[in-house]
Amino acid sequence: MYGRGSGIDAIGNINKSEGFNLTRNNMGVGIQLSFPLLQFHQLNARKKQYEQLLKADEYRVTQIELDLNKQIDKRYSNTNRTW
Repeated sequence: MYGRGSGIDAIGNINKSEGFNLTRNNMGVGIQLSFPLLQFHQLNARKKQYEQLLKADEYRVTQIELDLNKQIDKRYSNTNRTW
């Protein structure tokens, strides 16, 4: 926040010399947002990296499912032979 004189009083009288004094406060509040405009290449590279990691995990889950189904089929075939 900052204050600066306006040179205009409550009635509306203008006194230019008071405009440079800090006798009246004008209050202001602001918000600042920051976005890395020049880092799109780096962000895209990270995005691609995470996409590839996600794909690798999906393939790994698929492989585990196949392995488990193979073990289940093998177990059922072994139990059917013993009867």
